[in-house]
Amino acid sequence: MITSKQQLLICALYIASLILICKPAGACFNGLIIIPTADIVQRGGFSVEMQVDGTLKNYRTDTTLFNSQFGISNNLEAGIDYDASSGATSRFLLNAKYMFARTKDSSWRAAIGTCGAAEHSHHSPYFVVTRDCKSFRLHMGEMLVEKNLRGFVGFDHSFNDKLAIYADYSAGSDHYSSVGLNYQMTKNFSVLSGIMFPNTGSGARYSVHFVFTGP
Repeated sequence: MITSKQQLLICALYIASLILICKPAGACFNGLIIIPTADIVQRGGFSVEMQVDGTLKNYRTDTTLFNSQFGISNNLEAGIDYDASSGATSRFLLNAKYMFARTKDSSWRAAIGTCGAAEHSHHSPYFVVTRDCKSFRLHMGEMLVEKNLRGFVGFDHSFNDKLAIYADYSAGSDHYSSVGLNYQMTKNFSVLSGIMFPNTGSGARYSVHFVFTGP
């Protein structure tokens, strides 16, 4: 039986082995495991993904989502998510994001958005700023969750056009921090995976996203 410490060690060794074979370059993605970023799907483009979450102990999946974003304009994206999880209160969720400001070199970007908008659940509006520091990117903002304002922060670092690592944190007793990686398998397909740690200190969870983009 593999213990939780052994599981984390295996994950760390896996990430380290990928890092060692990569050379520095650049890549980006539309969000981290927990928090949104100010990135926007390009006009006419799309991003669709299958997301599975669950408890790290026994690797039991309890959440399955099909997420989508479509580039409406150079500054606006929107999409519909489908919650296929057992016992979900709302199957269809709406999301949208508008990038309202950026510098000429795109080193600073700011966006507002909403996620989780559905008939039986409260939507969560947010504000996020992304700062490109060349060697890494920093993301910070706030999200309104059930009438409570939650701050969040995260960063990502790209080693080449294949691999990026990231970490993020969202405040609140019912929220998480996470670490993970994004691996670009092909031009239009990538896999995001991460481990989420509840702020209460309870059992860790995993999240895996299979992402298809186009055109």
